[in-house]
Amino acid sequence: MKEERSAYIKSTVFCAALLLLSLLAAVFPTKSETEIYDDVIRLHVIAASDSQFDTAVKILVKDAVLSEIEDIYREREVEGDTALDRCRSAKTVLSESLGRIVAAAEQRADELNAGDVSVSLSTDRFPEKTYGDVTLPAGYYESLTVRIGEAEGHNWWCVVYPVICLSPSSPAVVMRQTGFTNDQIDVLQGGGGYVIKIKLLELFSSIFGK
Repeated sequence: MKEERSAYIKSTVFCAALLLLSLLAAVFPTKSETEIYDDVIRLHVIAASDSQFDTAVKILVKDAVLSEIEDIYREREVEGDTALDRCRSAKTVLSESLGRIVAAAEQRADELNAGDVSVSLSTDRFPEKTYGDVTLPAGYYESLTVRIGEAEGHNWWCVVYPVICLSPSSPAVVMRQTGFTNDQIDVLQGGGGYVIKIKLLELFSSIFGK
């Protein structure tokens, strides 16, 4: 009887721990995910409204901004040995070229009679988003944010560093070329679950291994 009760308690504790660990894994990022947040600069374009006209304006302004950024990267080299170093260099390049990006966005908006446009570099929260063969986890990222008019419409998201928005190569290839590690790529391609499996194995061993 005692042995059955002991087995029942162990089973109950294990199930509770499993549930708690799953919840924690869903809420807290792994180390690789945390590094990903620091190694990426997102692009966030917000339409004035969700009208057909403002939605079209959003895409055209976005195209103008990306075209200007492509020219900037072509003229100024992003430097660094690691993904983090290169991302910091890219942020400096974008920050020092912000006037050009603003001018490009404003010119396109003026041509369309679309109202005021503002552009800023800030830290914003993004939802989980898939680009080709990688999925960026939800979290706070450095962001080049373009707001059109009242900025009450839907968003357009992409990545301006690494240059996923501008490269014909797959996102995973671009990220490897800019210093992302195999562990980071593994997380981005859905392989981050190995961390959970290791923790579950350790937990199982501690409960039932004696």
